[in-house]
Amino acid sequence: DEAYIAAGMDKLVVILPNEGIIQRWNLLTGERELSTLLPGGFIAVGAGMGASSQGPVGIAQQTRWRGPDSGGPIVFFDLQKLQPLDVKIIPNGVNPRGIEGKNVRVSADGTLFTAWVNEGSPREGGITVLNGSVLSRRVGVADVGLVLPSPDGRTIYTSVGLFTPDMKPLDGRENERRNEEIAFLPSYSSAFYLGLNGVNRFWGRAGGFGQQKPSPVELSLYSANDRRLIMKLATLEEVGDPMAGVRSSDRLPADKRIFFMPSYNLLVTLSAARDQLVLRPIELLRELQKLDVDYLFVQSVPPNVAVKGRHYTYQLDVVARHAVTFKLDSGPPGMAITEKGRLTWMPPANYTGTEEVVILSIHDTLGQEIFHTFRIKVEDAP
Repeated sequence: DEAYIAAGMDKLVVILPNEGIIQRWNLLTGERELSTLLPGGFIAVGAGMGASSQGPVGIAQQTRWRGPDSGGPIVFFDLQKLQPLDVKIIPNGVNPRGIEGKNVRVSADGTLFTAWVNEGSPREGGITVLNGSVLSRRVGVADVGLVLPSPDGRTIYTSVGLFTPDMKPLDGRENERRNEEIAFLPSYSSAFYLGLNGVNRFWGRAGGFGQQKPSPVELSLYSANDRRLIMKLATLEEVGDPMAGVRSSDRLPADKRIFFMPSYNLLVTLSAARDQLVLRPIELLRELQKLDVDYLFVQSVPPNVAVKGRHYTYQLDVVARHAVTFKLDSGPPGMAITEKGRLTWMPPANYTGTEEVVILSIHDTLGQEIFHTFRIKVEDAP
């Protein structure tokens, strides 16, 4: 049976569109916690949730004015009740609704959602920011191929370059890159991103449209701090056409078949036939040392929930060639960071807010600086 899945910090949501059922499973115990019906007439065609979040779940809804390959509006569901959220939309003069599309992607913290469609010309997509139950920003995109958020939600990776969440080019080369054959993907660390060399945002592998032997796809690693090309990782013969999933919903897009996990020194790819996983060990630190690169990046992921009246702690894991120092640039009263990179805070029992934004800066002895920005949701004690 057809099913869509979305996973967060410790919950898995399963949607069975033919039966009109949505379920929540506990990833720690493997038990099903809740099963309920989708709203009447709701046909799900895609779903996504922040990997480090406790929801919400963004579910693409099929509509009668769009084909099944396009999807319709993204409806946000509460993770606890598995019911649509009452979302307040702040008018911005760009898009009176949210975003539409079948392919739903979400930043790890569950605040930035992207989507795109597989049919039509231009092939449209969109970006939206959800803060609690307030939909504060909507941006439309067209003909950029993939539309993928970075884990921290600060960057949008596309097949024509890197953008801010407002779709402003980060390197000022948007028009240039539309003629380049390279697509960008996030890695499982905000410190790096990937480049797929030898692909076209419409036709896939270079030379592949109407030719017998398209060029092989090469995967490269870039630094998110300064967008510098670091090294070539591998030639991916097994993935076939990595852009096929942009053109057709019956193929998996590149971000669902290419996974680089720096913390585990592992590159994993799914073959074009979807019957084989290829695991490539990549000792990233050793390779960086060989290249004599002055590396500096954070590879830890902060806890995204704090409880009122209880200690919140986060030990940063920073990988650097040179000695580093830490600075808390922005955070709530009482938050502090030690010289060893241990962040501590205790939300007061009478805390009235719902979320805090934390900005940390890490400096090395060469003068390099990177920022580590994240949100902490504050909840009542159980």
